Amino acid sequence: MRDVSPLLGRAAASLGAGGWRNFAYVVIPGALPFIIAGLRVSLSVALVVLVAAELAGAAFGVGYLIQMSQQVFGSIRCSSG
Repeated sequence: MRDVSPLLGRAAASLGAGGWRNFAYVVIPGALPFIIAGLRVSLSVALVVLVAAELAGAAFGVGYLIQMSQQVFGSIRCSSG
């Protein structure tokens, strides 16, 4: 929200945009690239943590599939899991 130009907010205010309208039509679209970048990073980290937790001791899921394939030398299934 800090990186959105204050000039855009003043321009919207001069055209009659109030608080919520300014927020919805100026601030959110201006911050959207940063929001999407944050989501991309956090979702990839969450996926890695999820698989690591499943590797540690789950009875089902991708981590379990990788661990079971590794124990029976299923290299294709292990690398694709």
